[in-house]
Amino acid sequence: MAADALRMAGRSLTRDWRAGELRILALSLVIAVGAVTSVAFFTDRIQRAMTLQASELLAADLVIETSAPPRVRLLEEARARGLRIANTVTFPSVVLAGNATQLVQVKAVDNAYPLRGRMRIAAARTRPASVTPAIPNSGQAWADPRLMLNLGLTVGERINLGDRRFKLSAVIDYEPDRGGELFQLSPRLMINLEDLASTDLVSVNSRVSYNTLLAGTPAAIDSYRGWLEPRARPGEELQGVRDGRPEIRTATDRAQQYLGLAALVAVLVAGAAIALAARHYAQNQADVSAIMRCLGASQGLVLRIYVWRLLMLGLLASLTGCALGYLAQTVLAALLEGWLAQKVPAPGLMPVVTGVATGLLALFGFALPPLLRLKQIPPLRVLRRELGNPAPAAWVTGAFALAAVCVLLVLQVGEARLVAKLLLGAILTVTALWLASFALISGLQRVQPRAGAVWRKGLARLGRRPAGSTLQIAAFALGIAALLVLAIARVDLLNIWRDTLPTDAPNYFMINVQPREVAALANLFRENDLMLPEFYPMVRGR
Repeated sequence: MAADALRMAGRSLTRDWRAGELRILALSLVIAVGAVTSVAFFTDRIQRAMTLQASELLAADLVIETSAPPRVRLLEEARARGLRIANTVTFPSVVLAGNATQLVQVKAVDNAYPLRGRMRIAAARTRPASVTPAIPNSGQAWADPRLMLNLGLTVGERINLGDRRFKLSAVIDYEPDRGGELFQLSPRLMINLEDLASTDLVSVNSRVSYNTLLAGTPAAIDSYRGWLEPRARPGEELQGVRDGRPEIRTATDRAQQYLGLAALVAVLVAGAAIALAARHYAQNQADVSAIMRCLGASQGLVLRIYVWRLLMLGLLASLTGCALGYLAQTVLAALLEGWLAQKVPAPGLMPVVTGVATGLLALFGFALPPLLRLKQIPPLRVLRRELGNPAPAAWVTGAFALAAVCVLLVLQVGEARLVAKLLLGAILTVTALWLASFALISGLQRVQPRAGAVWRKGLARLGRRPAGSTLQIAAFALGIAALLVLAIARVDLLNIWRDTLPTDAPNYFMINVQPREVAALANLFRENDLMLPEFYPMVRGR
């Protein structure tokens, strides 16, 4: 029976499409899904770009920072979960080049470094840099350009670091995980981790930072972090992708919520069109349903045929909307290419799942109630057309639509409190619009006798079907109100972003000002009529 219903649904779907009865339904659904998936595709690309950039700033997906060599148990567990591991050791020291000395920040790395991002080095300070997958060979060192400039060194010369002599083999142009070291003023010197012991610089009382870099799939990283956090000891600090720049991630989440709600408005407006088109389609299908009942079709078979037809239409229209959304986000990404700091990666397939789910929810939520009544059409309608009105009860239509809106809100927003507020606001708005529309139609009927001929005919048609007219007016009013709310929310969103920083937030910093220099520096600001900054002492804590 299921195969028969599916086959009959496919044939009737093709026939109804050619007749033009389903095109409004399909077009409304394509627009709704296209709006949702375009936002989902674009925000997915932005989130992926942020994750990749955050991983590059760590040179890994997760970093374990300790003041002692990492525990063997932690490394064994990471390997058991399929994670890649790299180790770095960082500490301050002094470099000797002839009679000159320079305080540096030494970084010893192993062959796996970096796990995310790429090093860029140059053959000289004035030569262009290139990406390298390698690290310094044993006995060699890579130096920051500032170190070479301060000591007057060139590539190929030798320096002393502790008890070991190194040959400078390259100039560091870019180091992935150095972005977060804002107050690290000393230039970098990078060596091979195998050479660290020979320098004899690291002892029990040395101020050394051991970093264990981990990389793997998001699921493996989250699983390992969940295992490690309750077992972490004092002095073991975890830093992951989601720990960096929370204010940027918060702003992005707010933008994603706003764009998601904007897309949801398109879904709701399209849902109103779907409900009206489905109501008209169900009225036209009443005779077809009666004929099927005369030919021996049961109520269950009639229902299955229309449900299968709705499902096939929803899948085809949703996939078309997904393709439209993908094209729309491609154009949007191209237009915003100059505003983005880096090339955004390709999106995943999850927006397609979201788009298809949204399309089916919107279609079944707004279109199913009128079609459910078709199975109740009596066979006698073939002879008596007044039998079997397919119009469903208003509360049934409202219940289905409300359930669909609830699920769509959860998909787009994800926060229970915000969903509850939006839902309450939507219910109150729809109720107010419904009452206002009903009052408007009732009032217009009173002025109908005094209106002109054309107006009388129009008002009479509105009053002939007050329920349908009220629904259409309320739907249009809801769409206009939603668009106005979006315009207000856009301004509020920009104001929230603008207010995250105070007006007097500093954007220039002077570091390493000595106590004896404070008075002279303050006089310099006064002489130039500049606001006197506040001076804060900085002490490294252990």
